[in-house]
Amino acid sequence: MLTGLAESLRATSAEGRLGTLVALRLIVAAPAPEVPGEALAGLIHWASACLNLTPARLCVVGSGASLAATVSYPEGETALIALSRGRPGARLILLGNRGAAYHESGEPSPAAGPPPAAPSGSNLPAAVRESLQSGRPVDL
Repeated sequence: MLTGLAESLRATSAEGRLGTLVALRLIVAAPAPEVPGEALAGLIHWASACLNLTPARLCVVGSGASLAATVSYPEGETALIALSRGRPGARLILLGNRGAAYHESGEPSPAAGPPPAAPSGSNLPAAVRESLQSGRPVDL
């Protein structure tokens, strides 16, 4: 589902026309995942990897199949990443100190599959669960 967005995000970031990254907003709708927290962790990992950033802190809110996370990175960058049940698609806004980029992905092909999963051994799924249960930010 996010292959085209990943390529566009990497290219936009590499071009440097946005300046220094300030914030990212990613909103993804997909069929209800079996474990929404795991899917959200996968999206956090995906966005962070595309930007070559390592998350430092996150806070998750929501319930059921609709979750949202704010993610902080070591140099002050932030991300809002949301996952909800719905017709598959994704919207991305990338803000830099000199500009903004907007990307949208509509209905994917049937082979596109669900949102990406966090790699095995990642601490993101546990951190998402902890923050969701406690209602507090979690340092990574």
